[in-house]
Formats: sequence, C-alpha cells, structure tokens
Amino acid sequence: LIDEKFPPYDSVIPQETEYKLIVEQKALLDAVKRVFIVASELSKQIELSVEPNKITIIGEDEDSGTKGAETLECEYDGDPISLAFNGKYLEEALEALGGETEENLIEIGFTSSTKPALFTPKTERPELLMLIMPIRFK
Repeated sequence: LIDEKFPPYDSVIPQETEYKLIVEQKALLDAVKRVFIVASELSKQIELSVEPNKITIIGEDEDSGTKGAETLECEYDGDPISLAFNGKYLEEALEALGGETEENLIEIGFTSSTKPALFTPKTERPELLMLIMPIRFK
C-alpha cells in the first residue's frame, strides 16, 4: 500500500460537458480498430469528426499516404466538431466499456477539441467512466 496522499484527480474530470453523443460501443470499437491500422505510427492519431446524427472515424499516415475513414450513425444534435485522440488510448477505453449495457451504448461527453472527453456506458452506473485527453491535430 502507498502511504501517501492521493493527488486530487477529481479536478481534471469535467463535472458537465457541453455536448453529448450516444453511439454503439462495439461498432465504434470495430471502426477504430480498422482505421487505426492506417494511422500514423508516430502520432497514433485517430480523428472523430462529429456532425448531427453521424460520426466519422478517420486515420491517416501522411508519410505513406494511407488514409481510412468509417462513418457510423449516432445520436448527436450539436455543432459539428472534430476531436483527435491517441488511437491506442481510445481503443483501450472502448474495450473497457464493452458489455456494460444491454444495448451496448456509450455516451461521449465533451466541451471542446482541447478539453478532456468523458466516455461512459449508457447505464445507471455513474461510477464507471473513461477520461481521455485529446491530442492536437497535426
């Protein structure tokens, strides 16, 4: 056991997010895995381009010229926005959220492309969440 005071992790978890989208966890995870194959080995960047009722997952490696994109349906009615994440972190968070709900839906809450995004299962269990910091676009 660590006999030290734990850092105040609550301060980095947003209490409210301006935008929320709901998407099927397995479909998003599968799309991220496929697109991650063509993402840059150096940055490992995956872009989520969100528009009303659709999310596009984009991976690109400018050095080799490869690019992949997949579009999924989602519940979202906010302004269009693009978020970039480390694909490995995104994949691990989505895997950890799998199987938590009967419908297999997750909610992604965010405020801007530079602030942390909250990934939670669409259930009554508010104690389970994944926080992912976005990365800056290339």
